[in-house]
Parts: sequence; C-alpha cells; structure tokens
Amino acid sequence: MSNNIIFFKDIKFYNLGPKEILDKMINEGGYLVAPAASSLQKIDNKRLYHAALKNSTVAIFDSGFFCILLRIFNKVKIKKLSGFLLMKNFLSSRSIKKKRILLVNPSANDSKINYRFLKKKVFKYI
Repeated sequence: MSNNIIFFKDIKFYNLGPKEILDKMINEGGYLVAPAASSLQKIDNKRLYHAALKNSTVAIFDSGFFCILLRIFNKVKIKKLSGFLLMKNFLSSRSIKKKRILLVNPSANDSKINYRFLKKKVFKYI
C-alpha cells in the first residue's frame, strides 16, 4: 500500500493535498468522489453506489471520522480534505476553461442553487 494511494473496499482513495488533487483532476479529468463515513459503513448493501465509488478516478478523504478510524486501525496518517473547499477552489480555477463539469445534486433545489453559483463564478470565464 503506497502512502499516496489507500484502498478501502476496492475504492482507490488518494492521500494527497488539495493542490495535487486539483492538478490531477484538471490535467487528467475524470470522476471525483468524496464519500461520507456513514455511506461507507453501509457500502456492502449498496451495490450501485459501491460500483460508482470503485469506478471513480479519484476518491478523497472528506470524512474526518473515516480518517480517525484509518489512523487507529491501520496506522495510516491521512490528509483529510474538505470536499466543499476542494470544489470551491476547483471552480475558482481558470484552468477549467472549456472543460465539462458534471455535478450530481442531492435535490432539485440544490441543483438550482449550484447552477446560479456556477453561472456567476465559472461561466463568465468560458
């Protein structure tokens, strides 16, 4: 097990800082996930969700609780990232000009809020 890549239930988590994660996503593209500890706890019963996480390009440690458990049981020090702050920095980057972004929103209302935010912050650069 590399210090920069940690597998959990066949999900490839990257133990990198925010700059390295953003560089990877901007340069290589792909599908980034930030699963919560509560959803990972029930992963064996959620086949489609598990498959989506396994097929992601990058999974990040967005759960402080998950990081603590890995530290206690696997003796691995994890760089916890905030999915919200990572996304905010990603969307503020001018490097994403003319790139496609897919967001999966939890609700129709969240979709409207995200669209308005993106229209103000990102679309003006395209």
